[in-house]
Amino acid sequence: MSKVQKLAKEGLFGAAYKSIANCDVPLCKACIHAKQHKRSIIKATPQPLDSQHLVPGDCMSGDQIESTHPGLISIFKGSPSTSFYHAGTLLVDHASHFLHFSPHISTGATEAISGKHHFELLAPSYNRRIK
Repeated sequence: MSKVQKLAKEGLFGAAYKSIANCDVPLCKACIHAKQHKRSIIKATPQPLDSQHLVPGDCMSGDQIESTHPGLISIFKGSPSTSFYHAGTLLVDHASHFLHFSPHISTGATEAISGKHHFELLAPSYNRRIK
């Protein structure tokens, strides 16, 4: 029993505060954190692909991303670049979860198409076939 509860039981704080003597002692933050338990993470088991599911390369999607904080284009030789990446194309094969990001200077269609072609050329090196 804490000192405050003992004083409340003796009536030092008055009759209105006698209920303090019977309540639970509040725990400090360190004690509350010490009582926590680690929970296990539930992992989903991936289902195998069959004829009813998607075949890798069948269903793909792409999305353009525009950044408010442009990134500097790295140049390894010569003078530093003055152009920045402002956008990018994110391409995903839904069956195999193959993901590719292609950074661009603008959100133009020509850069998005070139990113798609780069994705299709890169996929075979990771044993993916894009239709």
